[in-house]
Amino acid sequence: KSARAEPAELSTRPAMGGAWDWAVCACRRRAPKAPSARCPISGQAGTCPFAQKAAGKDAVPAPPAPKLATETAADTELSKVEKLLRRGSELCSNSEFVYAELSYGKVIELDPGDWRGHYGKAVALQGQKKFFQAFSACRRGLEAVPNNRVLLDLQAVVRQEYKAQQRKSDEPKVQEKPAAAVVEPAPSCPGSVGVVAAPFDATKWEGRNPGSEERRALKEMMIGVFRQEWERIGKAKSTMGYAAYSNEQAQGLTIQGGHRPMPRPSGILLPKDFREPVGNINAEELAAYNADHTRQLISLYGDIFDVSDRPDKYGKGGPYFYFSGRDITWGLVSGNDSQDNVNKFYDLFKMDKEQTQKKMQCICSWIGFYEVEYGRPVGRLVEFEQERDLPPPPVQDDQTCSIQ
Repeated sequence: KSARAEPAELSTRPAMGGAWDWAVCACRRRAPKAPSARCPISGQAGTCPFAQKAAGKDAVPAPPAPKLATETAADTELSKVEKLLRRGSELCSNSEFVYAELSYGKVIELDPGDWRGHYGKAVALQGQKKFFQAFSACRRGLEAVPNNRVLLDLQAVVRQEYKAQQRKSDEPKVQEKPAAAVVEPAPSCPGSVGVVAAPFDATKWEGRNPGSEERRALKEMMIGVFRQEWERIGKAKSTMGYAAYSNEQAQGLTIQGGHRPMPRPSGILLPKDFREPVGNINAEELAAYNADHTRQLISLYGDIFDVSDRPDKYGKGGPYFYFSGRDITWGLVSGNDSQDNVNKFYDLFKMDKEQTQKKMQCICSWIGFYEVEYGRPVGRLVEFEQERDLPPPPVQDDQTCSIQ
């Protein structure tokens, strides 16, 4: 029976942990004279070794195999997919879920129709307590293998775990005093002469401040949608993200010669370290990659992009020259792209949920565009790694002093 086929009979397995009897997982049409069952992932006879671990509240079920293998000479030479599945199971058994996720990701690349790869990746994410991502992995698996009962069961489990995680993150906590973040305070209204905004103290913030899992889940969900859309559209400059701005926001787009299609120039001399990873750097380190440097980098919501192949835009004399070496998040989100709005670090999740979602849609649309235009990010800006310690965006009653 094909390795990707769903088993005819599956024992009732516990949601988390517990033992899985591989003999029960056998196909009805197995060879009648087969002396023993053998897990095609772990290569061991009888009960799967991973399932023999003591079941605890944090235990994670090993990705099952849907077939019963007989002892044959061909079993000694496993396919690449089978080797990766076995490796992933071993990593899960050692709680090395990050590496297991990578192993199962390779299985999906090689054979998207094998449900075990999708299931294994979801289990690895579940082991990292990334329940939303695990749910998404199950959903993608069900798109490739519709109505797979094992994936449906796991999807229901991680959905409940994600909801429980959300409820727990919403509970009030006694926060320890974090290290002081180097951020700019929210600017005061220009009409308020002599009024200076006090530095933000994250320990005294009593408003909305979601946990890291909720933040990551919302960003990844939205980026996934916009990433697919931009890949479908391609590098169509006439449909760039700023076309979605309202008339009021468009009035804040102050860049002369920008916000229009610009043909890509030819004969560009790229720096030797073009698109080489820079790792995690702070705003001061990012500033070195400005318009005067041979390599130009910009940050968008902490994702650092190498834009050195467009010196006509980001190099000296280009319309976006002051974007280089700086974070441009607030200028794009607010619709006011003046030099005063670069390197403004705010926590958009401290707004109400509706406003947060609107701002995140704008950010994720731009991130999707930059990935299509300039490739995947080459680094992260550390200021956004402690996003929960950042101040909320500035909001004033006087709407002439506010771009909200």
